[in-house]
Amino acid sequence: MDLRKNQITIKELMANPAAKALLTKRFPMAMSHPLASSAQSLTLAQVIELARVYVPQGTINEILRELQKL
Repeated sequence: MDLRKNQITIKELMANPAAKALLTKRFPMAMSHPLASSAQSLTLAQVIELARVYVPQGTINEILRELQKL
């Protein structure tokens, strides 16, 4: 999957069933959170910046590699 240097939006990621399944599997609570729908316009880069507080960089890198393989 082309992440466009992490400028792909969350809405675009969620439109891909495989990407949505991957993110739901890795972050089930975040994906089902009521505020998740309001993050649709954020870019992947913006979400990564927010996630760095809670998710180790190694995990972020692993997920990015998995998304790129899709």
